[in-house]
Amino acid sequence: MYPAPPPLSAKETLYRETVEAAADRIGAQYLAMVEQLREATADDDPRAPLTAAARCLLQAFSAEDAHAVRQLASAQAAPFPDLAASVRERTSLRVRSALADRLTRLILTRRLRASDPELAAEHFLSLLTGPPEYRPDADPDTVADTATDVFLRAYGR
Repeated sequence: MYPAPPPLSAKETLYRETVEAAADRIGAQYLAMVEQLREATADDDPRAPLTAAARCLLQAFSAEDAHAVRQLASAQAAPFPDLAASVRERTSLRVRSALADRLTRLILTRRLRASDPELAAEHFLSLLTGPPEYRPDADPDTVADTATDVFLRAYGR
């Protein structure tokens, strides 16, 4: 068994709380963008709402504050080994779960084929976040459109 880590100083506690509060704010922005999928009616083609959500999410993922929070959590991995996991839970995992919920609704209304919604959400988010990692100059609208197209080729009806 490992010894318990020493208690955090007031400065360390403030740093951690500040980064987590920023992650909560960013996560809430992500959730609001996924929420627009709820507004799509059962008769609609899912392409338009998925593309709109993709464009908003891609813009939010690449925003300076989101990038800064990820960097702050990673840069302080030694003194705060669980901070990066906490930020990931508050942002990436929370949006994946919300997106899976919306995709479940699209599956139940037969606008997407039957599949594992968590895996489908992971695939959709990977299609959005991968290109900017490898091609930082990629046009965000083109990335969002292409991600939606590829996603619907895999999961569409």
